[in-house]
Amino acid sequence: MIHAVLIFNNNGLPRLTKYFVPPSQRQHILPKAIFALVSQRAPQLCNFLDVPRPAPRKGSSAGASGEKAVNGGQQDRVIYRNYATLYFVFVVDEGESELGMLDLIQVFVEALDRSFENVCELDLVFHFDEVHAILSEVVQGGVVLETNVDAIHEAGEFLSTTPSLFIFFHALPYFNLLLFFTSSTSLRQQLASNTVEMLRPRLAQFCYCCCGSPVWSGNL
Repeated sequence: MIHAVLIFNNNGLPRLTKYFVPPSQRQHILPKAIFALVSQRAPQLCNFLDVPRPAPRKGSSAGASGEKAVNGGQQDRVIYRNYATLYFVFVVDEGESELGMLDLIQVFVEALDRSFENVCELDLVFHFDEVHAILSEVVQGGVVLETNVDAIHEAGEFLSTTPSLFIFFHALPYFNLLLFFTSSTSLRQQLASNTVEMLRPRLAQFCYCCCGSPVWSGNL
């Protein structure tokens, strides 16, 4: 199971944090602790490591056995990749393949690259909602949902298309009023033609994502 997906910059500032387990039960995988692990790794070392178990508190009767019970008896592991100024980190249990998680990080980054055209730190800051939406197409509930970059990108296109259509349909009555009060027939036809040409690709994407067929790509 995937416990968390984290993205940091080189200064340790988190740019994305997504937990699939309560962080209160995993104090040792909070962003500050994970960044301290990966930022100190030498470049020639492998990209996965075990998360150190926290030391038992003084006066605690649970000790290591209590920590083992909370973690289900499994060792948490960190799998990460460093791209330019960003660290992409997956925290998983022993049941996940380390090489599979490295491939999944690559899939996630490629999906972000397609959506933002060479994703950078500013994209994660100003488009955090889209980043979370793309991640939800890859992982849900700590389980891998999709690994096909094309399918993830199509879902992301659908999410970016829907708000544009929502705004258009709500503005449609005002557009009709504009056409009604336009006295010139040629200007009225030009306005209608330009609007159709502008919306044609959006409607084609919307219908392709919903129906699997671009039914609006012909004559609109």
